[in-house]
Amino acid sequence: VGVARREDVDDGLVQLPPCPACRSTEFLIRAPEGEPEHPAPGSFGHLHRLLVGHLHAELVQRGRLHTVLKPKGGGAGKVVVRPLSQEARERWFPQGLLIEVSPDEKPRAPEESSQ
Repeated sequence: VGVARREDVDDGLVQLPPCPACRSTEFLIRAPEGEPEHPAPGSFGHLHRLLVGHLHAELVQRGRLHTVLKPKGGGAGKVVVRPLSQEARERWFPQGLLIEVSPDEKPRAPEESSQ
């Protein structure tokens, strides 16, 4: 957890491991503090936000932090975490921490160019 940009470290970013084929890196962005409730509860976007927040909290709790974020005494006192409550897990993820995408929300493959 945490990505350095110049002198600052953003504790809301989670850098994923690089792709073994192309070495590109992607990031997950935790919802900022005070973000309003998602407008479509149960949608892919809502569930994704919950999962990213939970993953971020798990990594912080396991001490998987950028070195700048690690306090000298251990722990991660200044990093905000939002793990899923047991109630939220049961409500939104009864089959485990995965998202089943409904057919109307599945991304479409880009149409092939006619050229």
